[in-house]
Amino acid sequence: MGRYILLFLFLLALFPPSLGDALPRYVFLFIADGLGQEEIDLYMALAAARGRIPAFADFPIRVFLDNRTAQGGIPDSASAATSIACGVKVSQGVLGVDGQGRLLENVAQVAKNQGLRVGIVTNVAVNDATPAAFYAHVPSRKSYDDIAWQLVESGFDLFVGSGIASSGEASRERILALARKKGYRVIQDPAAFFSLKPASLPVIALLPFTFAIDRRDPAPSLASSVRKAIELLQDSSGFFLVVEGGRIDWCNHANDIASSLAEVEDFEAAVRVALSFGKAHQDETLILVTADHDTGGLMFRRNPLPRIPPQAFSYERFLAKLRTTSKKEEALFALFVSTWGEETLQGLEEELARASSEFLVHGNGNTLWIRLVRLLAEREGLFWSTTGHTACPAPLYAWGESSQVFQNASSNTDIAKFLKALFRAQVVPEEVF
Repeated sequence: MGRYILLFLFLLALFPPSLGDALPRYVFLFIADGLGQEEIDLYMALAAARGRIPAFADFPIRVFLDNRTAQGGIPDSASAATSIACGVKVSQGVLGVDGQGRLLENVAQVAKNQGLRVGIVTNVAVNDATPAAFYAHVPSRKSYDDIAWQLVESGFDLFVGSGIASSGEASRERILALARKKGYRVIQDPAAFFSLKPASLPVIALLPFTFAIDRRDPAPSLASSVRKAIELLQDSSGFFLVVEGGRIDWCNHANDIASSLAEVEDFEAAVRVALSFGKAHQDETLILVTADHDTGGLMFRRNPLPRIPPQAFSYERFLAKLRTTSKKEEALFALFVSTWGEETLQGLEEELARASSEFLVHGNGNTLWIRLVRLLAEREGLFWSTTGHTACPAPLYAWGESSQVFQNASSNTDIAKFLKALFRAQVVPEEVF
């Protein structure tokens, strides 16, 4: 295989093609925030048991990437996304600048400079760490106002997310006013967004995304948003579309396997939309699917596969309901039943009583939730090692035009290096082989 890739690169060097000829015109980069390979394996095994093959299960390329920080530590979303977007290792919390504070070139700006349209779709805030790595340059991911100003100044064609994080409502309104002044159409109604025509660009769409497990039609999903993004961005110049499944990470911090798997399914449905488009544009499309880091350190029993405890709603809704629930054991147990069902809770009465008693003394809802979901999960063969991030390498799946060069990737920084070279119609840098 290695000889064929080297031959491919040698021929590229002799006969460099134009971007629209033998290199991808349409490039998708999917990032599942907080999704580790163990959870992917679980998701694929459960899908196979139902006779279904996930969209990226058959991608021809799968490698694992070193995603550690510049110091070799456990990554956060900012450091990992900066590595993916810029091709340079940085410290935790840093976006788009190196250790000396110098601005780092990101792959989205390269794509824009090469004449491609650029879009970013996420189901969390558009200036959260992962999407921000593709346009912002700040020493702290918490500088939400500065990041938002840089979003507006980026000149990218499309932003879709759940909102804009800011220091307050007045700051948010100033940011949106500047966006309108810069020519952006700011959309906050899903119906208005999904009825837009391509001539509407540039657009910032702030939509009411929710957890997939809680979603009721016609609320927006990643898949519907990606489908619309393709419609808006597609033209003869090509596009670069970054898509983040940001809520997987939130669910895994809460050890909420039911909600997390629903988010992975939502993410996979968006990949399936891109794959359908790619098959219709076979020689022009590249699809990459990766993660920034693993959250939760999930492990699961292989034989037999674990049963996912049925759950009515996300940890977020559970905690919201808990805040208004009477502080009595009977009321708490009623909440547990409404969340998981009486049959699921059978045999756990003593453990539930102890957990309720401790909550009534200490009042920590997060601690109660973690105790309950781990109790249910471990009985079924699912085990969480942390509520934080881990040092597990990140997977990378690749499909389509030029996907073969990603077989040689070994670091998350290689994603940016390879894509920058492809966008510039250059041979992939030799030093990464």
